[in-house]
Amino acid sequence: MATDSAISMFRNGRIETVDQQQWKKLLKVDRIQAAISYWGSIGYITQDRFDQWLERKIRDGDYGDLPSFADYLAAEMNNAARDKLIRTGQPAGVHVAGFHMWGDGVRRPTFYHIHNGHGHVRFQQQIAKANEQQVLVETNPHYEWEPRGMFARNNDFAPEHPNHVELINILNTTGYMTRNGDYVLAPV
Repeated sequence: MATDSAISMFRNGRIETVDQQQWKKLLKVDRIQAAISYWGSIGYITQDRFDQWLERKIRDGDYGDLPSFADYLAAEMNNAARDKLIRTGQPAGVHVAGFHMWGDGVRRPTFYHIHNGHGHVRFQQQIAKANEQQVLVETNPHYEWEPRGMFARNNDFAPEHPNHVELINILNTTGYMTRNGDYVLAPV
């Protein structure tokens, strides 16, 4: 598992500070041999430093395996947000990765993504000419978010995934990569 290192503090829609030294963005969960990382508008979940809040939840939580840990974290994140939706457009989430027993009795990599709604980048499509041919060009990227929901476990690469047989084949052949968002170049 990998993660970025920056914690960006926003005020009035602008980045005020970026802390790349103090916060832990990747945390071990020794009890179940797993790791977690986080992203997004975590300040809407709890006013505590999120890494320290997560460390307390890891230490004190009632869980015994990867799925129960992911369910526990989703419940704790909703509880910390006072079981209210985080305002529209403020996504946040936690990646939970480790090994878990699949239906065939084999411990395999397992990945859950706890978040409060999906999002993607939408582009405006235009026709342009290139070398005397018309081509489709995508411009003006902007983020679109589904309405915010409660934090929930998403079975990204897990035995509970509806296509788990396909996932086992992917794992045995090409490997699996995930990302928690669409990335585009932004004007400076």
